[in-house]
Amino acid sequence: MKALLLEDGNHSAALSIVRALGRLGHEVVVAAPFETPASCSRWCRRRVLSPQVRDRECYTGFLLSLLNQDNYDVGFTCDDSVIELVSTVREGLPSRPDFLLPPAESLEIARNKVTAQRLAADLGVPTPRTVPLDRPGRLGEACALGFPLVVKDSKGSGGRHVRYPASPEELRQAYEELTGARHLGQPMAQEFIPGQGYLTQVLYQRGRLLAICSHRKDRQFPVRGGVTAKGVTVNEPELDAQAERLFSALRWHGAAKADFKRDPRDGQFKLMELDPRISTSVGIAEAAGVPMIAICCALAAGAELQPRLAYRKGVPLHYNDRELLCLAARPGLFLPILLDALDPRVRSDLDWRDLPGTFGLVRRTVWLFDEAWRRGQITANPGHAPAGAGWRGELDRLTPSLVGRGLLAAGALYRAVRSVRHTIASGSPASKGSTPEGG
Repeated sequence: MKALLLEDGNHSAALSIVRALGRLGHEVVVAAPFETPASCSRWCRRRVLSPQVRDRECYTGFLLSLLNQDNYDVGFTCDDSVIELVSTVREGLPSRPDFLLPPAESLEIARNKVTAQRLAADLGVPTPRTVPLDRPGRLGEACALGFPLVVKDSKGSGGRHVRYPASPEELRQAYEELTGARHLGQPMAQEFIPGQGYLTQVLYQRGRLLAICSHRKDRQFPVRGGVTAKGVTVNEPELDAQAERLFSALRWHGAAKADFKRDPRDGQFKLMELDPRISTSVGIAEAAGVPMIAICCALAAGAELQPRLAYRKGVPLHYNDRELLCLAARPGLFLPILLDALDPRVRSDLDWRDLPGTFGLVRRTVWLFDEAWRRGQITANPGHAPAGAGWRGELDRLTPSLVGRGLLAAGALYRAVRSVRHTIASGSPASKGSTPEGG
């Protein structure tokens, strides 16, 4: 098969998709606005430079031109903004490739955390108490939920644009920051659920569940709530059942995921958000015996598929780039991360058969560290360690950590080497303005 991957920012998931497609023997073309780990992968047959999706008119024209120039069998994207655009213009696209999109109304419900929470409530799936912050007058209602609160954008993902206000003043500041940001939806406030994070990945064929896999987030970045750094597949039938209830009600088609937390106060799994895309942690499902990408290809080819609802439990996998970011934020995690790295039972996303993609991930980690530092996700005094926490607490207060300094030094070295190579190749000074993420 010939596969097209449209990428705009979710680089870890994109690299996992390209590697899975390449191992299956498919031809892969990556379209991205700059060089990414996926476009550097040995399994990327061809790279196409795309505009950024925020320029919707330009991106739509590019997409139509690309699809009319070549014949693709299946299309993948793991970015919410690209999925939204492709869904919006789907009627004007060629019949191939198949992007495995759900109905437009279902996609809109899943993309919006407020409407997803309402759907969950209607279906009897527990959720945190939530107040949509559609106007300043609702800040008082949010205060009534109790502090600390979680304030986030209704359409953000991956821990971006999330605040944890501990007072009315901080709540108002978070509200003003999110309402003033561009390309965001409506802010919302939720009660803070202190429990363990879980994630369920699903794959549907027009309302029929084909595959499912749930894992526990043993570590995540940002550390208070974000993407999985280390996950372990779990045997939690109620968790799987709640995710199935939600996506079956939406008559889903294609891949998606649901984030939950187990509330220690009542033991219930509570829905945090839905995401209408392939998970960044798709590698965990693959390691547990659920070949999500292979099933997507078979689905796009029109094959008769039988549900594969069983998966191996207790399978651990960690992501090296996110583990480094966790370590930079919490140096006290050094020992458990090191032990996991040395434990042959703990799988890793590091693929020595794909050194170009691996090097791309290293560069991306440097960029992510710098971005997380500027956002305040790695701070000079994170304040997470309670008084009397011992050596781990003291270590957690050390910032910038050695890991952080190392990542910044690696970024500076990479930029210097790239500048020298560009100067030698072109005979002129290297151009400015790109980042390690942009390559």
